[in-house]
Amino acid sequence: MFLRMRHDKISMLTAVCREQMGRQDLLLTRADTLVLASSRALLSTDVNTILASEELLSSCLKKIFIKAKDFPLIKYSQSFIDISYAIQTLEDTIAHCQVAYNKAVDENNAIGDTFPHFIVANICNHVEFTPYRIRKYNLTSLKVKKHS
Repeated sequence: MFLRMRHDKISMLTAVCREQMGRQDLLLTRADTLVLASSRALLSTDVNTILASEELLSSCLKKIFIKAKDFPLIKYSQSFIDISYAIQTLEDTIAHCQVAYNKAVDENNAIGDTFPHFIVANICNHVEFTPYRIRKYNLTSLKVKKHS
């Protein structure tokens, strides 16, 4: 759910940037393509596919923020600031969810290795899960703050 919300916000961010950077900006076009690819990846159950698409999208998002520094009209526009703040909030929420998921995975994997659980785990074909790890990029390099 949070990843879908993040995709929506990134699409809104590219729309705001496109006004100043130009309709045919390759970075923004790539971001739009990656948003679509990431949204499709969410439909799969393969964590590695989701992870790979989200990492590519995060990398592209970081490049958009770096490029936006060269456009003062974008950097200081209220809509850009609001959307950036919303994306950062979603990134923080996703990071907290990731920590909780990884803790549950670690507990699940550890239970299958302890006595007497491993006897039951072997009989029931216990499956170890892989933690979902995604690099968190510093999106606050623009010192985006929510103004009321």
